[in-house]
Amino acid sequence: KQRKARDDFFTMLEECKDLTSSLRWSKAITMFGHDERFNAVERPKEREDLFENYLVELQKKEKAKAAEEHKRRIAEYREFLESCDFIKANTQWRKVQDRLEDDERYARLEKIDRLDVFQDYIRHLEKEEEEQKRIRKEQLRRQERKNRDEFRKMMEEHVADGTLNAKTYWRDYCSQIKDSRAYLAVASNLSGSMPKELFDDVMEELDKQVSR
Repeated sequence: KQRKARDDFFTMLEECKDLTSSLRWSKAITMFGHDERFNAVERPKEREDLFENYLVELQKKEKAKAAEEHKRRIAEYREFLESCDFIKANTQWRKVQDRLEDDERYARLEKIDRLDVFQDYIRHLEKEEEEQKRIRKEQLRRQERKNRDEFRKMMEEHVADGTLNAKTYWRDYCSQIKDSRAYLAVASNLSGSMPKELFDDVMEELDKQVSR
């Protein structure tokens, strides 16, 4: 009987949508005193204990719900920032704040959260930018190496057909090849050996062959 009375007491509390973990016992007596389930738990002390135990659990649920809600708002605000094409990796908070504040996703957060999420997003953009730079640099490095290889290959072919020999001057050779794709490509390289240096390497090799 007492078990059922306790279960019914908890059910009564659960049914009350206005009940929060901050409700005082004195107020609870006023709210539930007329309910037979309240009075079915005979000892006043037990009622109060059951009520307090329920509040402890309710507070845990409220905190979990609030944390979940906060997390959701943070995520929505982050999505909002991601949709703003005027925010770049070098964007400063003070310069865009006024453009963000009209949005409710901004307004729903505390000031510290707004700034934290913004800074976190900027760090993400910076990393992304760095990664893109790294990829472009690697692509450029590969392309430049390919350009050098193709220029070397062209010179090898010219050595084979006699166009290029140990007595060829760079100035003369350059005037012959200056419009070729291989020369133009390697001449546009920003790093590594340039056409003249690659030519000198071939000359050095040809000199060695002649002197052997």
